[in-house]
Amino acid sequence: LGELTKLKFLDLGENKLEDTIPQSLGNLTELMVLLLNDNKLKGELGLGELAKLEALLIDDNDLTGNTDEMCAHDIKYFIADCGNSTGGTLGAEVNCTCCTQCCADVNSTCNDDEWLGNHQGTWELGYNRIYWDFDDNGYVSPFINYNR
Repeated sequence: LGELTKLKFLDLGENKLEDTIPQSLGNLTELMVLLLNDNKLKGELGLGELAKLEALLIDDNDLTGNTDEMCAHDIKYFIADCGNSTGGTLGAEVNCTCCTQCCADVNSTCNDDEWLGNHQGTWELGYNRIYWDFDDNGYVSPFINYNR
């Protein structure tokens, strides 16, 4: 997987993946969207080399530590387990100063509504995503067939 250096979009969410995030993902330097949410991943996040990321979803895992390496980049959508059951950040699994949304383990659907309506993609209401266009300016745009 780490040899796919031109890859732009990687959705591994909801795949019951276990163990740590392979650090070979750091070789995917063109990656703009990385969805790792709702797995059983553990350990440190790492991946600070992914400077072109626009969206990173790592919530609903068992990751720990801080996200300082990722916060050095301009990520528009960053969702992690940086919340706790009372809505604060004390005792959260991940320390994130730049997350756009913090989730807690008690709420496994924390980012569902937020993500469904974001990032210029239509992920609900029965629309089909035909393909994605990735341009050099950092924009990800879906081409959607509205005439199903």
